Amino acid sequence: VGADGLPNVLSTLSRIFDFVLIDGLRDFGDHALVTMDEADQIVLVANDDVPSLRCGIRAVELFRRLGYPPERIKLLLNKNNDRDPSFLQAVETAYGRRIDWSVPEIPSLDQCVNDGLLLSTVEPKSSGNLIFENLARSLAGLPTVTPPKRSLFGRLFSRGS
Repeated sequence: VGADGLPNVLSTLSRIFDFVLIDGLRDFGDHALVTMDEADQIVLVANDDVPSLRCGIRAVELFRRLGYPPERIKLLLNKNNDRDPSFLQAVETAYGRRIDWSVPEIPSLDQCVNDGLLLSTVEPKSSGNLIFENLARSLAGLPTVTPPKRSLFGRLFSRGS
């Protein structure tokens, strides 16, 4: 599909499905710009390394120049294992806005990608499952969920306690 026909495809998909997710926009070519012009929300994913953060800052500036309203843009800091709140503050200062989601590195995701499996299949008890569920809920405008509290009995007799 050419860039000219893309709005029709996206419009048709949005009439059929409640949610249309487009992943993999790696540049700002015609297809990517048309897709972002049509999007209700744009999630910019950046890792917590300097090159990725710099690219993200340039992307946010481009979004401003293109006139995308700030509320349409969501920022996700990926593989962020830095527990120091000053790091997140510095990133937010550099971006000129808050980070919407910060996702830690989840080691079993490599296996999921390589094997084409869901995290809930590979590692059902991973905290990443709740992180991704709440991320999806947030994008869909649904309330987030909290993990159920384990009973004293469950904490005493669970593995690793």
